[in-house]
Amino acid sequence: MEYITLYRKYRPKDFSEIKGQEHITKILINTLEKDMISHAYLFSGPKGTGKTTVARIFAKGLNCDEGITSKPCNKCKNCLSINDGTNIDVIEIDGASNRGIDEVRSLKERVGLSPTLGRYRVFIIDESHMLTQEAFNALLKTLEEPPQKTVIILATTDPQKLPLTIISRCIRFNFKRIGIDDLVDMGRTIAKNEKVSVDEEVLYKIAEASDGSLRDFISLFEQLILFSGEKIEIENFLTLLGESGDEVYKNFFIGIQNGEDAKILSMIGELINSGKEVQEILRGIIGYGRKILFKKIFEEEIDSEVKSLKKDFIIDVIDNLIDLFSELRYSNFPRFMFEIRVLKLILKYSKAKPLIVEEEKPQKVIEEEKIPHPIKERSFVWDDFLLNLKNKNKAIYSIMRFGKFIEIKEDKIHIQFPYSSKFQKEMAEEKRDFLRNFLSELGYKNYDFDFSIQSEEDYLKEREEIEKSEEVTTLFKYFDGKVEKIEENIEDTEDEEKN
Repeated sequence: MEYITLYRKYRPKDFSEIKGQEHITKILINTLEKDMISHAYLFSGPKGTGKTTVARIFAKGLNCDEGITSKPCNKCKNCLSINDGTNIDVIEIDGASNRGIDEVRSLKERVGLSPTLGRYRVFIIDESHMLTQEAFNALLKTLEEPPQKTVIILATTDPQKLPLTIISRCIRFNFKRIGIDDLVDMGRTIAKNEKVSVDEEVLYKIAEASDGSLRDFISLFEQLILFSGEKIEIENFLTLLGESGDEVYKNFFIGIQNGEDAKILSMIGELINSGKEVQEILRGIIGYGRKILFKKIFEEEIDSEVKSLKKDFIIDVIDNLIDLFSELRYSNFPRFMFEIRVLKLILKYSKAKPLIVEEEKPQKVIEEEKIPHPIKERSFVWDDFLLNLKNKNKAIYSIMRFGKFIEIKEDKIHIQFPYSSKFQKEMAEEKRDFLRNFLSELGYKNYDFDFSIQSEEDYLKEREEIEKSEEVTTLFKYFDGKVEKIEENIEDTEDEEKN
């Protein structure tokens, strides 16, 4: 008999089996029971949270032989063929590999056909954010005027990449990461059915490593079963996945406080040599730090060695490592950046002799530093802020220079990013704390930041104005051109300095 992977074997067959998405299944159940079927739906959320599975169950509810129902029988020809992916009225399309305009035009032709076996033709477009702009434009007409008895379901892990014109024509459902307790409960069910003995600690470890994805949870669990057999213990988990125990992470925090630089660098080297990526190590340290921080806050029982760690120290270490995690995506030297950040933390907090002895400042200089700097009284100037930011942190400057200063209102500096700079806007949001602190360093008032993105309407209006401008029409007259893309004219501050 052919082996069926656990993920396929335990894929939910009806809404009652869906974990952690009750806010969505309740609405879809009511939709089917009241026969209030829309023509287009958008399922967005992290990977492995049930988007495609829910879409299939919804398709079964529409086409089950028992009628439109919220409880498909999973016995009739339509239900069984949808389960195994062979139903000719339920078409699943991979948006990553069928992303061009030709594929969408082919889809438009198929949408016009009547259902063959069931009541509805259902099109499930997975990873729909991968479609090209031309493909979206072709799909838009179908969403505006869909044929009868046709339902289109767009599934995506990155909804911000979908045009607003597409999103506004769909009923949107936001899938959330599945909670640890729900994942562990699923693990208990699998263990019971597969006749496997597994420690509770192992189930929680797998759930934490799965990051809210049921698919990842079941895949990791299956690996452990194949590796360990009928009895799974924590040692099996650590051996297979290379996961470091809390003891290693505890030594990391204590080592920083005690100035044990050689010991910590050796520990990092051993973890990397064992096959772990820097990002994995950071996740483990951050997760452990969060755990002991919350235990201290809620005054729970804690390891005696960790009691000496102060809350502000733990918070600062975690904050530094979270910033480092974001910065690593741009770096070719992740290990070196990690080691340098750790050494800086040791210099800051070590109880031992500092690695670098700073010269004592003359008393006169110290007294001068206590005098309030006159810069405290000046008004906020965007160009001055950018110039100083460039000297402080070029990576963040390269993000912020895309922004446009709008106004200061209610102690907030309002910055707007162009319609085409959504990524820069997201990165600016992540660096909000750094930017606020940098304002204080420069001596400005204690402002907060408010980031926004140019509306599609303003973008289209701007595009139209540019196309009709005298300069552009003159160029088109002589060169027979057209506007393909509009970008902000961002001058480099260095050029301004040279001038």
